[in-house]
Amino acid sequence: MIIALIEPELHAEVLHSFILSLHCHHIKLKVFTSSAVSESLYDLYDLQNIEWFICKDPGEIYTFIVNHLPQFESCADVIWTSFPFLVKRIKIPEMPCSQSVLIHNLHTVFDPLRNLDFSTVKNMFRIIKFLPAILALKSQKRLTGIDRILLPSTEVKNYFLHKKYYSPVKPLVFQILVHENPSFIKYSTPIKITIPGTFSDKGRDYDPLFNALYDAQFNEEIEIVFLGKAGKQLPEKWRHRIKKILNKHDNINITTFAEFIPQQEYNEHLLQSDFMIIPLKKWKLYGPVKEWFGASALSGSVLDAVRFAIPALISSSYIIPKGLDNSLIPYSDEKELTSLINDWIKNKTYNQIKTSESSHSIFYNKELAAKEYLSTFSFKIIEK
Repeated sequence: MIIALIEPELHAEVLHSFILSLHCHHIKLKVFTSSAVSESLYDLYDLQNIEWFICKDPGEIYTFIVNHLPQFESCADVIWTSFPFLVKRIKIPEMPCSQSVLIHNLHTVFDPLRNLDFSTVKNMFRIIKFLPAILALKSQKRLTGIDRILLPSTEVKNYFLHKKYYSPVKPLVFQILVHENPSFIKYSTPIKITIPGTFSDKGRDYDPLFNALYDAQFNEEIEIVFLGKAGKQLPEKWRHRIKKILNKHDNINITTFAEFIPQQEYNEHLLQSDFMIIPLKKWKLYGPVKEWFGASALSGSVLDAVRFAIPALISSSYIIPKGLDNSLIPYSDEKELTSLINDWIKNKTYNQIKTSESSHSIFYNKELAAKEYLSTFSFKIIEK
C-alpha cells in the first residue's frame, strides 16, 4: 500500500510523527513538502520505502502538487498533515485518490463564529479579512471532498464529542504524540531547564515563569534555555526580567536564540534537558479564532515532551494527555511553579520520573498511533 503525505505549511514535527507511525507498518510513503520542512526531518532520510518530493519555495507548494498529480494515482490515500482552512484564495487540487486531513484547530473548523476574538482592533480587521473563509467553514464547504477527518489525540476527540460538533464524516484519531527516544539521565550539574517553543507571548504566559525563576532557590549551577527563535532584539520587558533574575542568582545562565534553531541542534538541547517548563496560556489564536490549548488544539512543546520522554511542568489549563499524569505536572500560578521548581531541583524529581516505568512507550508507541486510521483499510496492523 502507498500513502502520500502532504505538509503544505511548516508543521515538521507533525509530519515527523506521521512518517514514523506509518513507516513502521511497512507502508510505502510519498512525502510532499517544502525544503524548509524537509531540512528538519534529517533523521528520516535513510528510511527505506520513502519517496521525497521537495518544493524549494513553501509558497509554491500547491502549484508543485498540481504538477505532480500523476504521482497520486498509485496511492491508496493522501493525507494533508495540515490544511489551509482560513485561506480561501488557495485552490486545492482534485486528487485521483481518496483524501484525509488532520484537523489541528477544532474551533476554527467546526465552531469558528462562537470562538472569534473581538478583544483588539487588530483582531477585528482579521475577522473581516477571514470572514469569507469562516463562513465557508461554518457551512462545511471546505470539507467537501475529504474522505477521512483525523484528530491529533484522544483528548481532542473527546472534546469534539463533548461539544457535539457536526462532521460530514466520523473523525478518527491519528495520534501525533509519538514516543521515540528517552532523554538523557544525568546526575551532574548544571541542571538544564528547557523552555521550548518560539519566544513570544502569543500563546505563552511568561509572567508566572519569570516570577518563579526569580523567587526560586537555586543552590546549584543551573542552565536555562529558551529553546526557540526570540528575534535579534528581545523586547525591553523581557530583557529587564531576565537581567533581574541574573542579578539575583549568580549561579544560573540563561540562553536565548536570535534566529531559527536547526532541528538537529534543537533535538540535542531537548535530549540534554533535565526537565522542561511549558508556560502556556489557555487560549491561542489561529487567525481571529480562539483555540484552547490541550482541548481544541495541541501544543508542539507537548509533542517534544512525549517524543523524548522529558518530564515537564505545564500550565494547569492544558488538558494532560492520557498516561502522562506523572510526567506532565500542572501548576496553577507562580507560587505553585516556584514550589515545584524548588522541589524538583532539591530532590532531583525529574530523574525519579525518568527512571520510573514510563507510560510514553505504552500509550504513545508509534505502532499504535495510526490504528484507527489504518482500520479503514484492509490492512493488518503491526502491534508490539
